[in-house]
Amino acid sequence: MNTLTPWEAGSLASQPKKQIQEVAARQAESHLATGGDPFEAVALARKLKVFATAFGEVAEAAAAEKMDHLSDPVTAHDVVIERTETVTYDYTASPAWRVLTQRIERLEAERKLVEARAKALARAFRTEAQPEHWADPETGESFEILPAARSAKPTLKASVR
Repeated sequence: MNTLTPWEAGSLASQPKKQIQEVAARQAESHLATGGDPFEAVALARKLKVFATAFGEVAEAAAAEKMDHLSDPVTAHDVVIERTETVTYDYTASPAWRVLTQRIERLEAERKLVEARAKALARAFRTEAQPEHWADPETGESFEILPAARSAKPTLKASVR
């Protein structure tokens, strides 16, 4: 695979996102155009993602420590780095929320049962399976469970070991 020179790799940090994407695409296209193995290219891309994730986690931890002593965002290589906060709320003290959550959980469990039956019917439908019926426990209304429509899209899965 064609490799970036140290200068090219170092200069990527100063390039805008679109330019980095274009360089990456050109590298991949060049590799494939010269008879490079596409599976090796996929493997390299996955390993670079693992590298970038680990590198980023360490760098972000160090930057977070430094940000504790700063009040303004920092810009490095056209990337703005700033302290933000993730806000979460705990609703469990509210009786109304707990009652609604219990109802939702019960309905989700019932939906999963209907989905499981519909999926099983879809698999067995080719063997003349008969539709089933489901009764709503609250209203008593009866519904026919029809086979689920199955769709699939082929994708690649690449796992780094």
